[in-house]
Amino acid sequence: MLIENITASFQMDEILYELRGHSAGLNCGIWDYSASFIARFAQRSDMVFPDRTKYVNMNCGFMRSYMRLLVDTCHRRGAPATTGMAGLVLDPTWDSHTREAKLKMVRDIKRLEAEEGGADGALVYDLRLRSVVAEVFDDVLGPGRVNQRDRPLDLVPIRPADLLEVPPGGITQEGVRFNVAIGLRFIESWLRGRGSFVYRNAAEDSATAEISRSQIWQWMRHSLRTEDGVTVTMGLVMDCAEQTARELGEEGRAADVPAALVNDRVMAALRIFQVLVSAPSFPRFITTFLYEQALFQEMVLHRSPVQ
Repeated sequence: MLIENITASFQMDEILYELRGHSAGLNCGIWDYSASFIARFAQRSDMVFPDRTKYVNMNCGFMRSYMRLLVDTCHRRGAPATTGMAGLVLDPTWDSHTREAKLKMVRDIKRLEAEEGGADGALVYDLRLRSVVAEVFDDVLGPGRVNQRDRPLDLVPIRPADLLEVPPGGITQEGVRFNVAIGLRFIESWLRGRGSFVYRNAAEDSATAEISRSQIWQWMRHSLRTEDGVTVTMGLVMDCAEQTARELGEEGRAADVPAALVNDRVMAALRIFQVLVSAPSFPRFITTFLYEQALFQEMVLHRSPVQ
């Protein structure tokens, strides 16, 4: 069971109990959970998340508390506890130095989750990373051990305030551009009938799309400024979106997709993205929103937007 919702972290015992005969344990991840945090408190100016690419990771206070509570809950009940997905996608064109640097980042994150977090395992997107992640857990767990259930539980209780601690940090223009790129690219991918894509050698899906568009909506809603003093406005966001749209158009044409089809799909994605991030009330789920938009387009244009 993936604990992807901030309110679910307050009911882990109950969830595990209800699934006791059918569950392989609980899993904690970073982006769906963070997006849920924003969705729940989107209207509050005191609950604004900083740039996720720079300040939000498994070492943040609220993430460490969430992971520790999940692991302790599972181990107290004799169930396994796993952590989020290593989203790196290996590139065969990398030189040995680049490849090793990328793999080191994966190893460091998973070692933190295994050593300090006490987790029993983790997920991977690229199956070529399975042995890399397995080696980390084998090393931490020791010979012949497949879990850490016998590890002493942390006696310091996790308080509600610990789970609701907003990470410190600011907003960067690069963070705006990256979040816009992921949000728009997910919509364009969804219109092609695909629920995930690879961008900058990382797997992106509804989880990363959720946190990306959530941050853009929240930053615009509260008229926040980047660390270099630029206000996050609709104008700034749409400038970034139009740049991503041009990149998508070039990528589609390079893949020999008919130009008219590429342009129609990219323009549809751009319109939907603009509505999504400017909605006066925060849309709770991006996939539900996209289904509604697709139905609307099909009714109005008398054709399916999925090509």
